[in-house]
Amino acid sequence: MDLTRTYAEGDTLKDLNGHDFKLFGLDYTELVYVAARGKTFTMGDNNSGNEDEDETQITFDHDYLIGRFAVTQELYHYVMGQNPSEFIGKHRPVDAVLWGAITHEFLPNLNKKLRKTYPNLQGRFALPSEDQWEYAAAGGQVWNSPKLEYAGSNNLHDVGWFRDNSDKKSTFPVGLKEPNALGLYDMSGNVWEWCQDDYKANLAELPKSGLPAPNQKGNSKVLRGGSYFNDRINCRVRYRISRSPVNRIINYGFRLAFSSLQTETNL
Repeated sequence: MDLTRTYAEGDTLKDLNGHDFKLFGLDYTELVYVAARGKTFTMGDNNSGNEDEDETQITFDHDYLIGRFAVTQELYHYVMGQNPSEFIGKHRPVDAVLWGAITHEFLPNLNKKLRKTYPNLQGRFALPSEDQWEYAAAGGQVWNSPKLEYAGSNNLHDVGWFRDNSDKKSTFPVGLKEPNALGLYDMSGNVWEWCQDDYKANLAELPKSGLPAPNQKGNSKVLRGGSYFNDRINCRVRYRISRSPVNRIINYGFRLAFSSLQTETNL
């Protein structure tokens, strides 16, 4: 992976030969550059009627990379040697995965494998912070255009799998719908995506740097994006839920974030 070149917002990370970098050569593992450093972003939506979406401003102190797709079952199995998912398919998002299994098992294993291949790599993979997730889902620098309800459109059918087009039966392979402005797929619908942060009932309590809120053992964690099983409202970019990190639910998945500032949880 080549982090020495200059990337613009929405560029795909390249390998040393100039081709799109894929984790371990697997499909649907590309990473998108998010040039957020110095950008002030308004999180939340004062018009939603949900108190935990009251708007607050954060200013990123870093750029980061984020997965173009949710983590697939193929990648999860490659790293872990097993697959916890209910709806089997190598290019479907991994589902029914615990926050703790991600942070204490998958991510350390992933980072260990990558450090063997790239010993001079500065940075690591982690779950995205809630700030990173919402900024990317909203389309990065285009967020201050008229706000879109969903990640890439005001028509959820265009960009996401939800109860009206999934019959509430199962997840779908990643990347079948349209991407958002950053080229990210399935950030509305398909599977809920775990964030690294503890849940804060007030967005103003989140760090203003864009990094995750400190984790406290036993606290509820944040999920974003809605799923194939949910209504439209749950798939809104700014909709938030909190769940116990020991919840294993068949519509919970995740995507990766990477930066030199990302940290692994210390729980």
